[in-house]
Amino acid sequence: MITASGSVALLIPPSISAIIYGAVTGVSVGALFMAGLGAGILYGVVYLIYCYWYARKSGVPVDERASFQDKIKATKEASWALGIPIIILGGIYLGIFTPTEASGIAAVYAIFVSMFIYKEMDLKKLYKTCIVSAESTAQVMILLAAARSLAGY
Repeated sequence: MITASGSVALLIPPSISAIIYGAVTGVSVGALFMAGLGAGILYGVVYLIYCYWYARKSGVPVDERASFQDKIKATKEASWALGIPIIILGGIYLGIFTPTEASGIAAVYAIFVSMFIYKEMDLKKLYKTCIVSAESTAQVMILLAAARSLAGY
């Protein structure tokens, strides 16, 4: 299910595909995000309906439902992490900052939350994360440069 539902990530912001497309073609990334949100939500709802139908048809066993208290507890535990999409989408849609600024602010927020709230990252892990991020960014930038050179800009 995770693999099949991964295609919705191409539509729902912040989508790396939309960012790359916008960078290569010159289309506004904010406009692409706004266009992809409705389509992504519709796609996700239809996919959920299909999964429900398929599970009922195939007799997939049902787990015990979570209690209301369990749901409240899980929401409280995830509240800090849920701030990231709020920062990105809210900031872009409200016109507070550009997609580039939103990604920078969200990255700083994520580092703060992972180091000081959830305490899952220390300075050593942060350093390794920065190295891996730099490598990934360099690969994407090389692809963008090649795409732009072939696009005739």
